[in-house]
Amino acid sequence: MILEGYVAVMAALATTGAVLVVGGVRGTAAPPHAPPAGGWRRRWRVGVVPRHRRLLAGAALAAGTVALVVTAIPAVAVLVAAAVAVLPWLWNAGAREQRAIVRAEAVGQWTGRLRDRLATGSGLVSAIVGSAGSAPPPVAAQVRALANRIRAGAAPPQALARFADEVDDTVAEQVVAALLLHLEDRGEHLSEVLGSLASDAAQVVAMRREVHARRAQARMTVRFMIVLAGVVTVALAATGLLPVYATAAGQLVVLVLAAGFIAVLAWVHAMSGPTPPQRFLAAAEVA
Repeated sequence: MILEGYVAVMAALATTGAVLVVGGVRGTAAPPHAPPAGGWRRRWRVGVVPRHRRLLAGAALAAGTVALVVTAIPAVAVLVAAAVAVLPWLWNAGAREQRAIVRAEAVGQWTGRLRDRLATGSGLVSAIVGSAGSAPPPVAAQVRALANRIRAGAAPPQALARFADEVDDTVAEQVVAALLLHLEDRGEHLSEVLGSLASDAAQVVAMRREVHARRAQARMTVRFMIVLAGVVTVALAATGLLPVYATAAGQLVVLVLAAGFIAVLAWVHAMSGPTPPQRFLAAAEVA
């Protein structure tokens, strides 16, 4: 009875931990300052949680249910559901860093185009609005939102601060800081400053790509460990050893070993990605 209680507690902790890991690392699409009213059910229905994450949660639940029906072992069902939920995050180690690199490169390109518009005699606000149609695809949505806010009558400093929050990259913050300073003092040589920032962005992107390539070994290690775990699991099922873990003590052992394995995977995954840079431009400070 005591062991069965331990198994139940460990199963609950494992499930909760998997959900928290995925939610903490991948985040949500809702801005933290304006969650939709109506509770989590409404947020789930109206699509604040992206569709692919809802599909992943459904797939994890379905896989756990099938595993429970087939094996009649609750611990196995919990681990299967957790594996389905966490596997894409672990397998795609480095994808988030790659998207950040592409986004920083696009910000540099947009900065160069903004400089070209200013060089023709356009004002800063009109240059920003006019650049919305030619912004690079990785930041096109953010630039269009920036232009739409300005057209709607929002103060340019607040609109730029929102833009920096949405892009969430230090390269964008440097550009926004230069634009904010120009809006405050109307200084000269903004075109030259933006040109320098565009050149610096290209150098930063090149360095990021080099570092990203050097972390390839850690990402391959994560994938190798995932494949190895899958092979071992299939071997246990094929050799008839899985029923050995149907007892309360066996399930407890499985959960403890799985928790240690997941911790190692998470550690190696963390080694394969960069430390998130500290933001130096806050929307509240700009406001």
